[in-house]
Amino acid sequence: RWNLKDLRQFQFQLAEPEETVREVAEAAMRQSVAEHPLDYVLSGAGRADIEQQVRTRMQALLDAYGSGVAVQGIEIAKTDPPER
Repeated sequence: RWNLKDLRQFQFQLAEPEETVREVAEAAMRQSVAEHPLDYVLSGAGRADIEQQVRTRMQALLDAYGSGVAVQGIEIAKTDPPER
């Protein structure tokens, strides 16, 4: 979940702001998950910790881009192992 904190930055700083938010979210999620053992991630035990890490990473990166986006929260609905 996210909202705008600066409409001007959102409209003019990034070429495709909504796509940028999606890509930043994916990168932050991958980085956060990679720092933990797979069992910890898949069990759901670390879900709140990972959600907070993703939110923090996303906000830092979006601020560095001058995106005008405020990340309100991250919610991991379910976790599945990668397919082979």
